[in-house]
Amino acid sequence: MSWNLDDIINSNDFNEELLLLEHTIKDFDKDLFLYLNGKRKIQDFKKIVLRNEKILCEINKIYAFPHLKSELNSTDTYASYQKSKAKNIIALYEDVIRNFFHWVKGIQIDKIKPLNDLKATKLFSRIGDLEYYYTRIRKLSSRTLSLKEEEIILKLNLILKSALNEVRNTIETEQIYTFTNPTTNKKEKHSNSSKLLSNLYSHNELIRKNSYLSLFKPFIKNIQKYFSIYEAVVKSWVQESKWRGYASPIEVRNELNDVSNNTVENLIESTRNNRNIFQDFFKLKAQLLNVNKITRYDIYAPIGGRSSKDIPFNTAKKTTLNIFRQFDKQFYLFAKRLFTEGHIDFKPQKYKTSGAFCATLTPNIDPYILLNYSGNSRDVLILAHELGHAIHSMLASNLPCSIQEAPLVLAETASTFCELIVFEFLFKNEKSIDVRRQMLMDKITDSYATICRQIYFVKFENEAHKEIPKGIELSELNNLYMQNLEELYGDSISIDKIFMNEWAYVPHIVDAPFYCYSYAFGNLLSLVIYKKFINKDIDIIDIKEILAAGGSENPSQLLSRIGIDIENPLIWSEGFDIVRDWLNELRNTS
Repeated sequence: MSWNLDDIINSNDFNEELLLLEHTIKDFDKDLFLYLNGKRKIQDFKKIVLRNEKILCEINKIYAFPHLKSELNSTDTYASYQKSKAKNIIALYEDVIRNFFHWVKGIQIDKIKPLNDLKATKLFSRIGDLEYYYTRIRKLSSRTLSLKEEEIILKLNLILKSALNEVRNTIETEQIYTFTNPTTNKKEKHSNSSKLLSNLYSHNELIRKNSYLSLFKPFIKNIQKYFSIYEAVVKSWVQESKWRGYASPIEVRNELNDVSNNTVENLIESTRNNRNIFQDFFKLKAQLLNVNKITRYDIYAPIGGRSSKDIPFNTAKKTTLNIFRQFDKQFYLFAKRLFTEGHIDFKPQKYKTSGAFCATLTPNIDPYILLNYSGNSRDVLILAHELGHAIHSMLASNLPCSIQEAPLVLAETASTFCELIVFEFLFKNEKSIDVRRQMLMDKITDSYATICRQIYFVKFENEAHKEIPKGIELSELNNLYMQNLEELYGDSISIDKIFMNEWAYVPHIVDAPFYCYSYAFGNLLSLVIYKKFINKDIDIIDIKEILAAGGSENPSQLLSRIGIDIENPLIWSEGFDIVRDWLNELRNTS
């Protein structure tokens, strides 16, 4: 099974579509000029807004096509060329739309009369689901710089920041991972890290350790390059945040997510306060492995009971679809559609991007899912997770392009919820005590990885964004990271110094600073929602209404409708209570 990219653009039509889009944007530019400089009628504003949405959809298509091609093969030079052409179109569009959005924000532009608050309220009330989005844009006007400054920043982001991300991705995808197999004593070379990541769950201690060493060795070899790239990204992010008047670098991400600084601080503090759950879990794991203390190499070590036999992808597909069918017909039909349309690419390949993701393109094109399916039981949950992302987008496909995707803090809601559905179904129907024990081990481990680990990435980022602009050496950055690991694990784990380089392995801190707290937010929120669902405080209709809202409402107000107050610091404890229940159940089975 591989992607059918013809649903986006026929490969032979790319240049023609690009040229057509260029003409469309230039025509739009002329009409925008007439609108801003002439008599502005309420109905004309709505027409402008809807035309802009159509153009955004076309831009998403023209960029997604080569981008997805390059995700499958980083050495595809023609895809890189096409992506470069698409970025030129994005730059053209940004130049055209900038005046309009400055006007929307109420900022004076040359001789154009700025939009006042009363008029803005009237105009925004006429554009339906986009009202919240445009109101948010206007509220962020205090963060907007002059036209020329915004133009310069945009160009720098498109050219320099984008180039840094491309360079980092190229370095990573070109790395060769040499693994010494302790069972055969032979060296194996891998161009993709998926096999090594799968090995981290091996019963064999040496396989786990050698896999980590093989995984980190290329990163350590290139560590100075990764450091230089990260240093530049951090300095750029910090400088721009100061220009825009933010009190701290993380506040940029908080405002983009439309959540308060207090909410995020509570999330981080609650996770720090509950890290003892995972420390106790690692101590229990040491007992089950018959060792005094596990090492960082053993975090994902299984505790017997589960067969190492591969699970074929078709089996994973049938199992997941069957569970979705029993849970909700719409979830099932959406997931099934992605398989039949060819929107899932699952096989690990040379030069293919590692990991997994779901790409939302436009409301009229179903999402695309990338997997590196290796056949273990965890990969079944990853499949459910990415299908959840897709279902989230498909439920919101009635919305305009700008607001189809939920803000990052809600972006993990459906994915983690779907993962929970599959896990709970498999767990309840499993008869073997040994397998049930291992399933609990895996689930708590995943909760550690998606909640506690992610928050400590953000904690590291907070410190890095504070120290790097002052001037910091690589060794000092490594020490910062190591200190965070020591706080995270306490006395529950022995940490090899090689893990101080782990920050270089985390792409999100470069691609999207402070993105990682969204994983913790989404995972804990999903646990809270699932608990309410099980207790019948909410039903599937409530859940689908939250998902169908996409980015059309404020997260806090949206969640308050189902009785969840994210401003309340105690809300996160409800999510941790479920993880604590899993740990107690694990103790009872051990």
